[in-house]
Amino acid sequence: MNKWHIITFSFFIIVFLIFRCEDELNERRIINLDMNNHKLYEKCNINIESIIKLEDNENSIIGQINRLELFFNRIYVFDRDYSKSLFVFNSEGEYISKTPSGRGPGEMIDPSDFYLNRIDETIIIFDQRTFRLLTFDKDLNFISSKDLNTIAIRNFTYVGNDTVLVLARSQDLTKSGDPARMPYYDYLIYTNNYTKVIDRFRIIPENLATVSLSSPICFDNGIKFLSTYDDNIYTYDDGKIQSEYFVDRGKLGFTEDEIVRGIDRVNEIRKGNKISSLDDLHETDEYISFSFYTNKGIQFYIYSKELEIGFYSEILFNSGLLPKSNIKAIQNGKFISVIEVNEMETLSTQFKNSINQDSVYLEGNPYLIKFSFDLIK
Repeated sequence: MNKWHIITFSFFIIVFLIFRCEDELNERRIINLDMNNHKLYEKCNINIESIIKLEDNENSIIGQINRLELFFNRIYVFDRDYSKSLFVFNSEGEYISKTPSGRGPGEMIDPSDFYLNRIDETIIIFDQRTFRLLTFDKDLNFISSKDLNTIAIRNFTYVGNDTVLVLARSQDLTKSGDPARMPYYDYLIYTNNYTKVIDRFRIIPENLATVSLSSPICFDNGIKFLSTYDDNIYTYDDGKIQSEYFVDRGKLGFTEDEIVRGIDRVNEIRKGNKISSLDDLHETDEYISFSFYTNKGIQFYIYSKELEIGFYSEILFNSGLLPKSNIKAIQNGKFISVIEVNEMETLSTQFKNSINQDSVYLEGNPYLIKFSFDLIK
């Protein structure tokens, strides 16, 4: 093959790769974040199917629910910021156990995340203070621990083929060994024993130090995940990552320039000029939901894949279609939402036919509601 054949061949390869990348981007679906179209809500049919009160006792007080999982006929509640514990309740909301605090065997100081191993029915928790990976049975009886030392896990989940998807905190160093920048987060694929990195995905630009999210990885219907300052919803399949959806926040989103300039993001959100990054990603066969902070607090958005329309929680609340709450899990295609106790009086008044009035307590741990969300086509 002569020089000109090589050049010609290389040219066509480059053109092919460019068009392939463009095709992959064109396959990405756009979710236009519409927070004002009230007429859409006439299409909603919401049915509250059950309400569960999480038991209150001296061992079960929850400060904040960062993550919620339902499996093994149990409810797992993760409070990362206050009690720094994982709680387990039975399917009726009765308290079973929680993880202990400390440095001894089976104890933890600052857990960052957990996942359920549905194959061997164990719970895996990472303590970001001691860099230990702890394994428990489904009732949170301690089984074993493993020192990871160099991996700062923020979120993680098993993705099959003896591999784990990890959102890990990293920090570049200067030649002198000093930190060169603020911490940032990369997605990595590790072997199941955490001894080898198979692949690394840095989604956020180098000049943006990121903050962590509560629940950016979704495995309700395949593996999907979010990344800070990035409005894409990514999929992970057979070792490949690509954007499946792009959430267009319009002027409510922060630009890269605004972030680099150090704009006061919290203040902009409080003034109603912006909304936060996406978090709490969940998916059913028909819908995708995610949450974000606004000047009215945390809100969620439910997007219909078929009709390509979305529903903003604030309008659902104000229309009396749903009590003020926050989606935290999916079970059998139904949404599981958390209601704080101070909202239960409103719930009792608006949804008299859905609950037993004598069973409502206006203090202590929050309630969980399971609701179906259907559209009148």
